[in-house]
Amino acid sequence: YMDLASIVLTIAFFAALYLFFTFTRLGIQFRGTAENPLLASQRGVNVNFVLALAWVIAILAATLSGVLYGGRAFLSPESVTIGLAGLTAALVGGLDSLRGAVLGAFIVALAQYLTVRLIDPVLSEALPFLILLVVMSVRPWGLFGTVEELDRV
Repeated sequence: YMDLASIVLTIAFFAALYLFFTFTRLGIQFRGTAENPLLASQRGVNVNFVLALAWVIAILAATLSGVLYGGRAFLSPESVTIGLAGLTAALVGGLDSLRGAVLGAFIVALAQYLTVRLIDPVLSEALPFLILLVVMSVRPWGLFGTVEELDRV
């Protein structure tokens, strides 16, 4: 039941984030601040509040994932591997894209699962970094990340 609850709560959390960022005024302010903080502040958006709330949402997501994972497994030194796989999943998808983070997590998890089942369980620990290396070689900003423009001074 805990695995099913984890899946349902994760889907509900990402759906709530999607609805928040797409249909609420504050969500639009979030997207505007992420795109261009200077322009957003000139349009009356409280950028400091948006950034503080972004940290609150990130902490909430980390807490939810810790509770869901900790509720069904004991923490061990291998927990670092799980955290690093999560970071690589976010980097693969693109740090500024919710859709990319979900797709990156799916790609990394599926690759690890298939590697454990078909090849060698030990190799599955290094696989997220190999995927990250390949993606960063082709698209340094991730699969769905925004191309950053360099501003020269």
